[in-house]
Amino acid sequence: RPGLSESRARVRDGSATVLMMYVLDRISRNQAHLFVVYDEVEHHGGRIELVAEQFDQTPEGRLMLSVKAYTAEIQRERTVM
Repeated sequence: RPGLSESRARVRDGSATVLMMYVLDRISRNQAHLFVVYDEVEHHGGRIELVAEQFDQTPEGRLMLSVKAYTAEIQRERTVM
């Protein structure tokens, strides 16, 4: 995903601080990859903003983000079959 790779590079080099997507599964439908992207953006002082979804920065919010990521991954697997 060239656009995502470019956006991640901008966050790493400090030329961007926000990675904005419409919904969570536009970042990735792979849970592991999604959490790597989140960790990378936060590590470099950035944040991920979603237009149509919001997850609080609380344990409950992170749980809901995990559930949504799991659902996206299951959907992807069922679509490929």
